Amino acid sequence: MKYTFALLLLVTPIIAMAQKSVTEYTPVQRGALQAFINKNPSYQFIPETRFDEDTLKAARIEWGFGRNFKPYYQTGDFNRDGIRDFAVILLTGKNVNAPNSGMHVVVFNGAKGGKYRVAHIEHEEFSTALFIRTSRNKLYVGVMETDSAGCFVPAGRGYIVEPCGD
Repeated sequence: MKYTFALLLLVTPIIAMAQKSVTEYTPVQRGALQAFINKNPSYQFIPETRFDEDTLKAARIEWGFGRNFKPYYQTGDFNRDGIRDFAVILLTGKNVNAPNSGMHVVVFNGAKGGKYRVAHIEHEEFSTALFIRTSRNKLYVGVMETDSAGCFVPAGRGYIVEPCGD
């Protein structure tokens, strides 16, 4: 029975259009994220299925974000040091559907040796349409169907977030 359950977890993300777990992350990214959540238990993983399905479909197809667009997970060389980084949106609060929950963009910088360290945590006001995306290895946070966007700019070992356009 344990093997059947594990097999379903491996197959489900391939079949489903939405990200339901961290199986798309590299093993080292999963480990870094799990270590962060273990140290900060108020943070929770957000499954992509929480994102409005119609808006997600429009973002992927009509707005040109691409079929593989993941609103709560992005990877790229955000700080331009030649090492891949990743970012996630995590929720704080007891209920992922509660309107008073907080959302945070957590950026993990890659380090030599294949490890990751938390480089920046940005609190965002709760929004059901909050997303992150990359363009030309720049990391953006935005709200769907608005012009509201923040650009993560490398600053020392972390980032600052400034208003930006694409």
